[in-house]
Amino acid sequence: MLAPSTANTMPSSPLPEFTDKRARRKALGAYYTPPELASVLVRWAVDDDTTRVLDPSHGDGRFLQAAIDRLRGLGVRAPQRRVFGAELDSSAIGRPALLQDDVPVQNLVAGDFFATDLDSWDGKRFDAIVGNPPYVRHHLLPAGSKRLAQLHARRVGIALSERADAWAYFCAALLDYLEPRGRLALLLPGAVLHAEYALPLLHKLSEAGGRVRLIRIQRRLFEDAAERTVVLLIDGRHASVGVDYREVSDVKELASVLGGKSSSSGGWRSSASLDSDTVAVPALRLRTRLRWFVSPDVADIWERITETREVRLLGDVAEIRIGVVTGANRFFVLDEPTAGTLRGSGVATMPVVSRGAWLNGVRWTEDDQQLRRDKPSQLLLVDSRARRERLRKALREAIDGAEEQAIDERSHCKLRKPWYSLRDWRPPKLFLPYMASVPPRLVVNHAQATCTNAIHRVDLKTGQPGAAAIAAASWTSLYRLSAELVGRSYGAGVLKLEPNEAVQLRIPIFPGGAQNLHKIERALSRGGYDEAQEVADSLLLRDHMGLSARDVEILREAASELQRRRCSG
Repeated sequence: MLAPSTANTMPSSPLPEFTDKRARRKALGAYYTPPELASVLVRWAVDDDTTRVLDPSHGDGRFLQAAIDRLRGLGVRAPQRRVFGAELDSSAIGRPALLQDDVPVQNLVAGDFFATDLDSWDGKRFDAIVGNPPYVRHHLLPAGSKRLAQLHARRVGIALSERADAWAYFCAALLDYLEPRGRLALLLPGAVLHAEYALPLLHKLSEAGGRVRLIRIQRRLFEDAAERTVVLLIDGRHASVGVDYREVSDVKELASVLGGKSSSSGGWRSSASLDSDTVAVPALRLRTRLRWFVSPDVADIWERITETREVRLLGDVAEIRIGVVTGANRFFVLDEPTAGTLRGSGVATMPVVSRGAWLNGVRWTEDDQQLRRDKPSQLLLVDSRARRERLRKALREAIDGAEEQAIDERSHCKLRKPWYSLRDWRPPKLFLPYMASVPPRLVVNHAQATCTNAIHRVDLKTGQPGAAAIAAASWTSLYRLSAELVGRSYGAGVLKLEPNEAVQLRIPIFPGGAQNLHKIERALSRGGYDEAQEVADSLLLRDHMGLSARDVEILREAASELQRRRCSG
């Protein structure tokens, strides 16, 4: 058993002290892999020819123990000498419960993986790399570790954005550690399927030689992790173009696929060509998802429909901005009774929609706003020229209390002078919730309300159709499918649309938007979402575009299947 005091050490990144184990685990991105899953990946990556196995963030050693067991089963003597690793978390190093063998101390590095190079392990590359890189978001990466990680990425020709999370840097760095004919098997978060920086990374991985594959596991494997797990496989013994993709239901089916057996969830699907000149274009990501996520029939109908002049990108007809970023919603977003005590000279409030869940209709009216008067529904607006001492006493006391809690020092607040005076609060023509379990639809703003940053603000470009026409289009199966294709899937079945993704939404635009929206609204009131969608499809896709009933049904079924996939597990 390796004792922590005798472990090979490297400079480690500064980490705060945590008294709460869960907080520490989140900061380190430590989500330990079920042993049976580690064994499945190791069985694929390690065979008789494997002489060196690396886990770059070994935690309590379960991948390494699986590698030892695998090598021993293959008849290897002293298999513990063939495993190597690095680990930043000192508490994990101190309890390698699964490493029952005497691993040579020089094989395991105690410290930041990004502070290593091949000389940390005798200067030799590895035949197999396995593991579960930490799930650390970009803004939580210590500055020193991030600088080292970026150096690793640049060394292999990968330019990752500042918003890249830790797993992406691990993938990039490990290219330099893998033998040309080696095998790599890593557990990654679902972000590999949707993050802006993921396609350039996958392009470089596929360009480096070997066959690159992604397998999404439907069942959620990590209780505290919001995203589904995706397995990244690189096999240097086979060559391919692009990146292959498939899905499996659980670990048992994953084992079957990696063992070369047939699977009930269908075969591999290849990505669109990952051209290095266009890899960062959002349209390429959409084309890749069409290849990966839907059948060829659906993709053909999609391409045929979206190339017509009747179908537009939302970004072509509208501008999309995030809602008001206050930096302190509890201070700025108030119920009506509280807001009434603060209004006065230089101080006003305006209606605000603070919850995306409120927007469950086709339009937002003054009556809807009034029904929420006891909820956070008024936005505090203080004139920046108003003298503080002349504000109403209740507001002065609220400001003093906020400053005692250092709210004025928060990042968004400290940019304003004075901090309690908001700038950008203009009401939009339409609202678009950016996170929901159902595809978020556009809602016409009849209440002249603004919204918080839980909702996007959508305004029409000059000369474009009216708000009603755009809102009506968002009830079609075409729009719903586009939302599933361009949005991001998060835990609990949540679909998230960032502004740069929302501009890719497809909407069929026709005249008579107000009349169409009225019919959709009546259907929604009468029969719910399904009936409203049926009416929208009938009016816009069948009557106006001339699509067959079968084409519309295929679009609807594809959207429903993607939603089920997102919400399952």
